[in-house]
Amino acid sequence: MNSSKVPTPGGRRRWTVAVLSSPAVNSDERVSFGPRGLRIAGRDVPLLSGAMHYFRTPPRHWGRCLQAIRGLGFVAVETYVPWGIHEVRAGQFDFTLQRDLGAFLDAAAGEGLLALLRPGPHINAELTWFGFPERIVSDPRMLARTARGTPAALMIPPRGFPVPSYASSAFLDEVRGWYAAVAEVVAPRLHPRGPVVAIQVDNEHAHFFRSGAYDGDYHDEALLAWRACSGGAEPPRRFAARTPSDLAPHLAWLAFRERQTTSALAALAKILDEVGLGGVPRYHNFPPTEANVFDLPAAETAVDVAGVDLYHPRRHYDRIRRRALHLAGSSRLPYVPEMGMGSFPWGPPFSDEDSIAQLQNALGHGVAGYNAYMVVERDRWYGCPVGPDGTVRPGLADVLRRINSALGEIGWTSLERRAEIGLVIPRSYLRLGVAASHVGPLGPAFGEFFGLDEQAMARESTFGLDGPVQLELPRWRDAIIGALSRAHLPFVIVDGGAPLELLAKRKALVVPTFDFLEADLAARLRAFAEGGGKLLSGPRRPHRDAAMQENAAELPGELLPHEALEDPAALAAALEALARTSGARRAAPAREPDVDTALHVHPDGSPALLLVATRANRPLTAAVLLDSAATVEDLRDGTTFSGASLEIPLAPFGVRLLRFR
Repeated sequence: MNSSKVPTPGGRRRWTVAVLSSPAVNSDERVSFGPRGLRIAGRDVPLLSGAMHYFRTPPRHWGRCLQAIRGLGFVAVETYVPWGIHEVRAGQFDFTLQRDLGAFLDAAAGEGLLALLRPGPHINAELTWFGFPERIVSDPRMLARTARGTPAALMIPPRGFPVPSYASSAFLDEVRGWYAAVAEVVAPRLHPRGPVVAIQVDNEHAHFFRSGAYDGDYHDEALLAWRACSGGAEPPRRFAARTPSDLAPHLAWLAFRERQTTSALAALAKILDEVGLGGVPRYHNFPPTEANVFDLPAAETAVDVAGVDLYHPRRHYDRIRRRALHLAGSSRLPYVPEMGMGSFPWGPPFSDEDSIAQLQNALGHGVAGYNAYMVVERDRWYGCPVGPDGTVRPGLADVLRRINSALGEIGWTSLERRAEIGLVIPRSYLRLGVAASHVGPLGPAFGEFFGLDEQAMARESTFGLDGPVQLELPRWRDAIIGALSRAHLPFVIVDGGAPLELLAKRKALVVPTFDFLEADLAARLRAFAEGGGKLLSGPRRPHRDAAMQENAAELPGELLPHEALEDPAALAAALEALARTSGARRAAPAREPDVDTALHVHPDGSPALLLVATRANRPLTAAVLLDSAATVEDLRDGTTFSGASLEIPLAPFGVRLLRFR
């Protein structure tokens, strides 16, 4: 049996996985996702990988690039597998020379790296037609449709194109042929016979950023599915609600669009099984936007893990933190499949400092694994830590090496960031925000790209409710986040679709509620309270369900005071009372209200890693209070601080990760 040693960051422990010659997989050889990383043959391995595109890198440079990835402390290399590049004629595929995926995977194994594969069918990767063969995006049978019945086109560099419909059986038949071609190369290289330990199912599945409520998918086969679950009703094609009852079909349509995503992921995962790629876990990445257009917990009924991509400058500190907290509270494994590093030509430039701040912010607030995208530079991407010939560039590369090494040394996969309070965001309110958006076809993803937030995009009408819920939700969410942060009460953000077992991980839940609430969420919240959890809802008790039917079933627990939105003291008092009654604890609080801290502990409760960061756009020195005197060391530059009260200098929007020595 040939074998390849796979290093963890820091090199203190090494795991051996079989390569290319193992027999059928035994239960004790399996690879899976654990709560903090990969589990390989019963051992935990950090989920730290770097992106490299073999099809864009000359094979003579593969070895040096892979050595550089390993040298930066990454356990795995990640790559797309582009359908449109491998298909030379309809149904005929080329896997030779620079397209030789098998040789690339063998080279990765030879360098001691695991491999994560992303065979699409959609890959984006700044490729023309997002990696599809041109014939796919030119076939009317396979195209997504707008509310007007026209093809849903994505106008994006380098060339706009009509996007496929995942409801199209003709499209899925073509995907089956593509996946089968990939399987011929990859199946013999699945773990434990080879380095491939996970496969991503599709890419950023949010209707190709056309996430406006009525922007798609009105494909004939999608409409058949809608009619089957709606009693034959026609779907709404524009927003025209004036009363609560008018809202019901719009909320139902948005819920259906979310289910379309889950159904598509499930269909693709089934095809992977059928063609022989079912031996390793599956994951998916949602685009870098708010969760109003995707449902993480629902996606994890179709794949093993669903993550969210991050591409944010350091000044977007609050946005990065909010999305990390959402992953920490809503996913089985808080994972960022694309942690942006470097820049693409038609986007804003992304500096090394942006990359470092984003990475530390995400890790400190609960992200357990990440894929650095990109590590190796290539066409249509620049500013990466490794050049296209494998040359390691100083700066970002040095910081990545130090951070990855430290994560391995402190036992990253065994740590826990304790957060006993969950902020629950009901999905029906998110759907109303998408339906009642002023920007319509742009959708939330493009709105955010152009600098528009949820409140700027939303109508102000109440639709006969007691308030404009689509505006009230983000206001209350941000107010609660602000109050919890100022009080230094550790928390996570929990998607309203989360199952009871995720809710039950918290001692207390805060739920912004208004006139209506989906019935299934109300039932889970009641079960949470019956199990001993503390619940704080409001400012209004819901008296309708999401179908706008009167439903007087009340939620247990206290109610947020109406005046709390305008009175921070009242909101703080309500949250402090929730913490006291539930037993939720602070961890290494700072004296400054605009400083965030997070403590990661070993299984025995001893401290391992401390995040100290600021939301302020000014330099400051944070005073952090520990339970006892300790010495901590900055992961980035080695600076040490000692005492029971640590004085930590921070730059504007500064983030520091400090290990306990």
